[in-house]
This record gives sequence, C-alpha cells and structure tokens, in this order.
Amino acid sequence: MKLKSKLYLGFSSILFIIIILSVLMFNTLHILNDNTDKIVKDRYPKIKLANSIRNELNNAARQVRDIILSNDVDNLNQNISLVKKSLKAAEKEIIDLQQVTTNPELQEKLNKLRVLFDTYNGLVKEIINHIQRGDKPGAVHPKFPIFYI
Repeated sequence: MKLKSKLYLGFSSILFIIIILSVLMFNTLHILNDNTDKIVKDRYPKIKLANSIRNELNNAARQVRDIILSNDVDNLNQNISLVKKSLKAAEKEIIDLQQVTTNPELQEKLNKLRVLFDTYNGLVKEIINHIQRGDKPGAVHPKFPIFYI
C-alpha cells in the first residue's frame, strides 16, 4: 500500500469518527433541549404555584398565631383580613394548579390537597370565631387535627 493511500485512509477514518461524534453530540443536545423545554414550560409553573400556595398558607398560619397570642384589639380586624386574603390567594393558586395539571396521579394528590385545604380553612374560621367572641381558650383547644398529605 502506498503512502498516499495510507494517508487517505487515515484521514477519511478520522473524518468518519468526527462525523459520528458530531451526530451523537447533536442528538444529545437535542434531548437536553427537549428536557429543558419540559422543565421550563411544564414543571416550573407548577413549582412556582406550589411554592406560592405554601407561602400563602404560612402567612395565614403566622397571622392566626398572632391573632391568638396578641391582646391588641386594634390589630385584630387587620390580622383577620390578612388571614382571609392569604387563604383566598392560596385557594386561587390551588385552582390554577389543578387547571394546569394533566397528570392523573398529581390530580388525585391535588384533590386531596383541596380537601385538606377546605378543612384547614374551616378550622381557621372556627379559630377566628372563637377569638371574636373573646374565647381564646376555645381557639387553642387541642381538638384540631394534624394534616398529612
């Protein structure tokens, strides 16, 4: 075999390897791009709504705690309105999350969350009613359940 044919064979094999690696890298980048699109378009909005629900429920819980612990009658109505505002925002976000979710398993969990939220909302209203009647011991009665999802 002549040197010229050996060089052509070696150079063509290197080009062939580069082409194969380029196709593999293009395929890998395409898969990575699809996964990134899935995260950005599907998962991120759901995570954002879930975090917002958690934040609103935490805000409502802190306000309920402040209502129970505080003896300040002037801030009572303001704290109650903040609790109602946070619960209303959380309820709206739960509804929004249910609307954007297509996964049946996640829909089932969101339905359970909705039931727990409605129960929690009723308990908060009961606590507020006790406080407004001046019955603080009734507001902190240990009959309130622990929630599990």
